[in-house]
Amino acid sequence: MLQTNAVRAFSAMFLAEPHSTVRRYKSLSDRVGKDIFIHEHKLYPYYTSAYALYLLEFLFRNQKVDSKYKVARFQILLAVRLLGNDSPIPKWNANAMDKYCEAICESLWDSSKADALFDKALKAIDAVAGAGLDRDKLHEAKFTEELMLYCAIM
Repeated sequence: MLQTNAVRAFSAMFLAEPHSTVRRYKSLSDRVGKDIFIHEHKLYPYYTSAYALYLLEFLFRNQKVDSKYKVARFQILLAVRLLGNDSPIPKWNANAMDKYCEAICESLWDSSKADALFDKALKAIDAVAGAGLDRDKLHEAKFTEELMLYCAIM
């Protein structure tokens, strides 16, 4: 289960594939060792995505984030990355990757900044989802593309 969540969180946050985390998890798990969890990658993106998921689950458990957003947890992680650091993602093995992730983590480590970042991510989800959080809509690549565009202009 831990590896499953680590693969999902990393894929959602850093590969920008939150739409593949639930219904197409098998295709993600097949990529482990090929382009996920490979030796050449820096470890910071894996830590960042796992920590962000941990914080989000903490917010759900403590009812600081409405449970209606659980269906969008991996889309929220993508929005957190996009809003936490709007720079392009560096190469996976570059030292710049650590600095990129550290900028996101600095917000996540500070509870008030983390709350504000998650709140902003939820607002992005609401804006793109429209009237409701339709599970089918959330798990389409089109929703991911729209979310990425929206976060770029926030």
